[in-house]
Amino acid sequence: PYWLSEKVVERSLKPLEERRAVYRFAVPHSLAGGTARIRVRLLVRSLAPRALRTLGLGELAASIPVVEIDAGDSGPLPVLDFVPRRTEYSVPGDFAGIQEAIDALADGDSVIAGPGDHAVRRPVDFRGKRITLRSSDGPEKTALRYAGDVPEAQRGSVVVFRSGEGPGTIIEGFTLQGGRGTSAGGVRRGGGIYIAGSSPTVTGNILTENGAAGGFGGGICCEGGRPVLRGNEVRSCWADRGGGIALRANGDAAPRLGANSIQGNLAREGGGIFVEARGGARIERCVVAGNIALEEGGGIYGCDGAFLELDHLTVVHNRAETSCGALRGDRSKTAAVSSSIFWFNDPWSDAAGFSFCIADETDEASAMDKASALDKAPAASSTRRSAFPIFLDPTGCWLPAANRELPDEARPASWRDPMQWIGGDYHVLPGSPAIDGGDPRAPADPDDTRSDAGALWFEQRLKAFTRGDMDGGGQVGWADLLLLARHLKSLDALPCADAADVDDSGTVDPVDLLRLAAYLLS
Repeated sequence: PYWLSEKVVERSLKPLEERRAVYRFAVPHSLAGGTARIRVRLLVRSLAPRALRTLGLGELAASIPVVEIDAGDSGPLPVLDFVPRRTEYSVPGDFAGIQEAIDALADGDSVIAGPGDHAVRRPVDFRGKRITLRSSDGPEKTALRYAGDVPEAQRGSVVVFRSGEGPGTIIEGFTLQGGRGTSAGGVRRGGGIYIAGSSPTVTGNILTENGAAGGFGGGICCEGGRPVLRGNEVRSCWADRGGGIALRANGDAAPRLGANSIQGNLAREGGGIFVEARGGARIERCVVAGNIALEEGGGIYGCDGAFLELDHLTVVHNRAETSCGALRGDRSKTAAVSSSIFWFNDPWSDAAGFSFCIADETDEASAMDKASALDKAPAASSTRRSAFPIFLDPTGCWLPAANRELPDEARPASWRDPMQWIGGDYHVLPGSPAIDGGDPRAPADPDDTRSDAGALWFEQRLKAFTRGDMDGGGQVGWADLLLLARHLKSLDALPCADAADVDDSGTVDPVDLLRLAAYLLS
């Protein structure tokens, strides 16, 4: 009897108590690919049958009533042949730190970092893995920042890609701050991000107050590979070459920079971007503003056989102490510059090959004077215009910033205190010559109008159109059929894609050509 027990262990549920239990059971393999239903009942007896059997009264067990307390039905459940492996993990949560998560996970996995500061004591290294590292709340709320107790001399890059990572390796949505670059051969490279022989995707990040004193790429340094840098802000960074970004020794590889904002950076050569690459680089839809070079190339500097393919840039308020405030190109090669805006850069720039570009009168006059002094005519183009682009806010200035970190070796001698760039808003206003001023052969802007000059397109009001009237002449004729045929053959740009979509299917294809021909013949 229980009253003779030395100890009573009570496992019964107390009033209103909830308790979880796990039950495992085998599912027949014949159900794989089908569905099953699970019904659960909570049954209670006032006395356990085993107790009656212990007392020799087992025949009474059947007479004890069974009470159903609760029941539940799962409904149809799919029966899987296997359970897919989990691929998304959180920090904090599944892992305490970002590097710990990268080390433990495999190709194809994702790491989602929560808001706040994720302290960095050594560079975050992807170790060749095809992993996506993304923040849940964006760069304004999520930072990879060097811990304050890590001395300046012991800091490396914030993030490194040096194990052959490809485009499937992604970092997105962080503020990267406090890096001082990876030392290679005694030279620091990539204060914020160092990329060596790899082709990762770097998108939607803010890189600020990173430096590579005496080295390359205060914000980002790329050496080899075909990385994609898109939608990033690089600001208040410094280096000897490439205060914002340095692209060097890439051979036949061509890094792509698109839709980045590169502002307020400082270097000896290439305050914004420094390019030292035999294969060159393509830079498009970028704002390059307020960068300073202590020697040449305030905005962009190209050397050592670099071929610069520059398309739809806004290059403003950049300064160089000796020459080429906006753009310094290699004299042995020609920089191809298209559909861009150059405004208020000091002094002039000597790059050639401008087409469908806008330059302010100050730059143009300065260029003429300098060219005469050098007995070298400036690059001329009938599509280069001298005009004020009418920015929403054309201002931009350097102001003292006592809280900005800037080592003495990176500070211009003329500055007594660290400075911070305060930029304007370089979207254009109605009436700007940049609107519809880009290369007509370039793809149309998202509002389906001719490409605008500059990095930031102006959204125009929707214009009425007639299906089939490709040239906008007001009538549908054989000239429109010819335009459509040329587009389908060589993908020539169309003035109005909606007008070319004759059957309103959402795409322009040979069916539209047949429909238009049938209409004209009838």
